[in-house]
Amino acid sequence: LNKVRKDTNEVTNPLKPVNPSKDVTVKVGGESVNGRSIYKGRSFLYQLDSSILPANRTYPQVDKWDIVDSLDPAFDEYTGQWAVYATRDLLSGGEALASKGDRIAGSGFDSSKLGGDLFTLSAATVDGRNVVTIEATDRYRALVSDDSHEAGWRAYIQCKRLAVTDRHENQFTEHYNDKTLESNVVWTRTPDMTRASTSRSGTASPAGRTATATIRRTL
Repeated sequence: LNKVRKDTNEVTNPLKPVNPSKDVTVKVGGESVNGRSIYKGRSFLYQLDSSILPANRTYPQVDKWDIVDSLDPAFDEYTGQWAVYATRDLLSGGEALASKGDRIAGSGFDSSKLGGDLFTLSAATVDGRNVVTIEATDRYRALVSDDSHEAGWRAYIQCKRLAVTDRHENQFTEHYNDKTLESNVVWTRTPDMTRASTSRSGTASPAGRTATATIRRTL
């Protein structure tokens, strides 16, 4: 008997992508400080990971893709520094435009080598909260609408902690085409260091100064 093999193109369910996730760190690529202390007046980073779009998905066209992080102005102040990194190779015409781990947008970034801006950031006050939106441009969305490969990105926004708190939670929202996805919730504490600072004549620790400087360099 002749065996007949039918070749089929496997199509991935559009709901399959890895959901967005959030973390807190003090430097790009650094260890998580989720559930740990961020001291008052210190800078830190919220790490915002997009969903990972699978290859060969049912609906390859990307019409909208953004991440919205709503900050409580009583505790977190956005400093204006941000960055976006590729979490999957970014291809153009089958060739790598940027490799996984490469910076592809952000403060002071020259996007000319990528053919134009891939992401924009906007900040606005909405219902008493400071809302930071990082949005994929037409250029990036056109590149990742080629579904021969996975697509994803990681954003960092630098914030400054403003007040003492036992537990401060934060979560972001991702919009992908007509879908709205919520990230996990992260939290940090900010201890009252008034007494400790007084005993040390109010000077900041060397470790604290180093962490802040590292953030400024990496972004």
